[in-house]
Amino acid sequence: MNRHFISLFLCCSVSTAAQKPVGHPAENGVYLSDTGFLHRQLVSPFNKSESPGTSFKSPLAHYNEVWIKTKDSTYKFFDDDIWGYRKKGCDFRMYKNEPYKVDYSGKIVIYTIYSTPGSGSGITIFFSKNLIAPVHFLSKKMLLEVYYPDTTFVRKIKQMKWHESIYKWNKQLNHYEFIDWLK
Repeated sequence: MNRHFISLFLCCSVSTAAQKPVGHPAENGVYLSDTGFLHRQLVSPFNKSESPGTSFKSPLAHYNEVWIKTKDSTYKFFDDDIWGYRKKGCDFRMYKNEPYKVDYSGKIVIYTIYSTPGSGSGITIFFSKNLIAPVHFLSKKMLLEVYYPDTTFVRKIKQMKWHESIYKWNKQLNHYEFIDWLK
C-alpha cells in the first residue's frame, strides 16, 4: 500500500514540475478573447523547439485566417473569432483584420505595426483604451478625443507645447510618460 502512495506522489511531483508556470505561455498559439490574453491562456499552444513541424501559416487567398499546422492537423481560426495570437513570443491583437503587436498593456494599450517593404520604413504606433476598445493612431488629437471625460489628463495634454512629443519615453517605468497622467 505504501508503494502505491509513493508512486502516486512521484507521478504528481513529476507532472507538476513539467507544467509551464502561470503567466509564461508557450511561444506560439491563439488567444480567443481579451480574458485569454490577460490570463495567458493560449489555444493550440506550441514551442517550435518542442514541436518540430508545427508552425503558423498565412495561407494565400485566406488572408482573414490564422492557421496552425501540425504534423497531423491544421487548425483554422478566423480573424473575427479570435482576440489575437502569440507568435515567436510576441503578442498580437487582431483588429479589423489587421495584426497589431501589443507593446504595453496597463492603463492604456500601446500597439505597433511595422511598415511593409516598399511602403516606407519604421513603425506606426497605435493605442486603445483597453484590450477590447477600438484601436486609434497615437497622437495628441486622438488622445484628446478618446479621453475627453478625463479632464485632468486632457488638461495636461493641452498644456504641452506644440513641439513637445507624446512619444517621450520613461526609461525607469519602461513606457511613455503620458501614461502616468491617466487615471
